[in-house]
Amino acid sequence: MYEYEPGPLGWMPFTCPTCEGRREMVVEGKTERCSTCSGAGSVDPANPPRDTSTKGFMRDIWRIFMGG
Repeated sequence: MYEYEPGPLGWMPFTCPTCEGRREMVVEGKTERCSTCSGAGSVDPANPPRDTSTKGFMRDIWRIFMGG
């Protein structure tokens, strides 16, 4: 989960903090697509990356039943 604030133009996409906009990461000597931005190089606050942990699952269930 990444913290971000709206800029002068509102909620704009920002450079992926995991791959720093390179779209790829080197993991154990292999080049792989960034798992955070899915190779886009940026993160859109309107469509943030999914949290695949248990905490992310519980957040999704909360949103389904409580809204938001």
